[in-house]
Amino acid sequence: MSSIKELKHLQISLQDISDATNNYAKENCIGLGGYGKVYKGESEKYGTIAVKRLSRNREEHSQGDREFKTEIALLSNYKHEKIVTLLGYCDEDGEKILVYKHESQGSLDKHLKSADLTWTYLFRRCPWVKIPSP
Repeated sequence: MSSIKELKHLQISLQDISDATNNYAKENCIGLGGYGKVYKGESEKYGTIAVKRLSRNREEHSQGDREFKTEIALLSNYKHEKIVTLLGYCDEDGEKILVYKHESQGSLDKHLKSADLTWTYLFRRCPWVKIPSP
C-alpha cells in the first residue's frame, strides 16, 4: 500500500475545497456518515465533486486518521467504472478531507435502502443473476 508521502500529487488545497463548496454551505451538505459530513461542490479543475470532511469532533464519528490514510492509499490505486473515483485529499490546518468525483445517481447506501430494490428488479436488470433451481 502506498504511503501518504507518495501521494502528494493528490493534494488539493483547503482553499480550493472551501471555494468549491461555498465554505461548506449548509445547502451543499448531501450526506452524513461515519466520517462526517459530505458536501457537493463545483471545482474549476475537477467539475462536480463530493467532499467528505472528517468531523473535528472525532468522538461523534467512527473513522479517524488511520482510516483517512488507508482510504487514500487504497482508492488511489484502483480505477473502475463501478468504484467511486478519488480525485484527491486535503490534510491541512487540522482538516482531513477526501475529494471524490460526484456521482449523480447517488451513493450505494441510498440505492441499497431503496424500496425499489427488490429481487424481481435485480433479476430483470442483472442478467448474470440466476434464480437457483430447486
